[in-house]
Amino acid sequence: MAVLLDWLVDQHDLGLRVVAGSVADVEISWAHAIELVDPSPWLSGGELILTTGLRMPCSGHEQVAYIDRLTRAGAAALAFGVGIRFNEVPTRLAASCADLGLPLLEVPLATPFVAVTQAVARRIADERAKSLKSTIRTQRELTSAALRSGLEALVSRLARTLGAPVVILDESLEVTTASARSAELAAVARERLVTAGSGQRLVTVEGPSGPIELHGLVGRSMRRGWLAAEVGQHADPTSRIVLHHAISVATLYVDVPAEFEQLRSRMADTVLGLLLDPLTATPSVVAELRSFGFLADAPVTICALELASGEAARPRGGPRLRDSIEVSLREAGVPAALTLVDGRAVICVPATAHKAAVERIARASSDARGSAHWIVGVGQAMPAESASHGLASARRAARTARLEGQPVGWSDRLTLDGVLMDQQVRARIAELAGPIVAPILPDAAAAEQDLLATLSAFLDHNGSLEGAARAVGIHRHTLRHRLTKVEELTGLSLDIADNRIVLALALRTQGP
Repeated sequence: MAVLLDWLVDQHDLGLRVVAGSVADVEISWAHAIELVDPSPWLSGGELILTTGLRMPCSGHEQVAYIDRLTRAGAAALAFGVGIRFNEVPTRLAASCADLGLPLLEVPLATPFVAVTQAVARRIADERAKSLKSTIRTQRELTSAALRSGLEALVSRLARTLGAPVVILDESLEVTTASARSAELAAVARERLVTAGSGQRLVTVEGPSGPIELHGLVGRSMRRGWLAAEVGQHADPTSRIVLHHAISVATLYVDVPAEFEQLRSRMADTVLGLLLDPLTATPSVVAELRSFGFLADAPVTICALELASGEAARPRGGPRLRDSIEVSLREAGVPAALTLVDGRAVICVPATAHKAAVERIARASSDARGSAHWIVGVGQAMPAESASHGLASARRAARTARLEGQPVGWSDRLTLDGVLMDQQVRARIAELAGPIVAPILPDAAAAEQDLLATLSAFLDHNGSLEGAARAVGIHRHTLRHRLTKVEELTGLSLDIADNRIVLALALRTQGP
């Protein structure tokens, strides 16, 4: 809160007189009596400085320097008390205030400084009380508008209060309600939320007319939508209070009973079960994800839980853990569909929110009671209709994480060595590709052992003859001759990428 300086001058009982500068539209945050020659270290800006000049230098040059220090410290005005040391305001002081645009008031001897300070304090208190009453009245109007006419009236009233457009979006980022002139705001909000993901409660973005705030409408169990508003460069506290009250009212308006939420959870379970079956993952089933907060045509990530022990037995506590994960994701505002496959939880989340989701899933899994220890496998981002492939990649990632002793496995981070740590995969590849490289394995003729080293160097250097030749320590022509021999023995041309992949897999699956 601030006090207008011209209001203070108009308080005739104080007897203040303007000596220099203009008091129009000048705001003061406080009236501060201080007699130091350099008060700037004790100022925060916006103060009305009260002084009797007890320590004021007589030198005009030093008086100019004093005013310069006040101006640099951000003082709003200077009030000079006469009749104690100076019978009138020093001429050089007044001239300096006029030159620097610092308002200068004369305080008569009969007016104590405390009277000025008290006047400012009472004015600030009155303004705060008036603002509080106005805020309470606006809050009641917003609540009444929502009760009488729903979200449209709430948004319209809020937009008038803020003097800026307001939009409410549902979980799928479709416009539910909007004020006048809000089309651009809605477009910016939707674009930003699609990019940022939906795991946040507050997203701020710079709009054409200033900052835009996107507040999540998070109910008792999950996010119900977003309220977007232009807040301006410097939103005052009253506007802030009104905005957050409107967010609370809108959240209560769009929230749903617990019974409905349970039904919604069962529907999500059914939809995900259909998506995980390639035969039933139809476009109509994919479209149902929008009912659970997923965006249309947006990629998804499948997460799968596997036992750390690798036991094949059906684990206990699967449904209970599934429910814990669902609650945790709801608290984070992450849209999700969960189901059980062979007693193990499978979770589908938007690809843009998968990191926040994995953190919540891993935490819920580690907190789960019982003897089972769980590993989270994270599949690759892909279209929802390919959820079955996402589940397969998530399970591979979980198995690799189990072999590596990690709590989370990421499909997009799997290297060839990581994939081949799965003994079943390794054995199958060795069975299929082993005969191809048998002629050049170390247990063959001694001459063929050079072929093995040569081929390995060639593959490790991505087909570079120069790099492979340097690694083996032979001439490039010798290397080329050996590779020709490899092609004759294996029957595979090294010019074909698929053949190089087969040979690399075969070499890595031979031996321990």
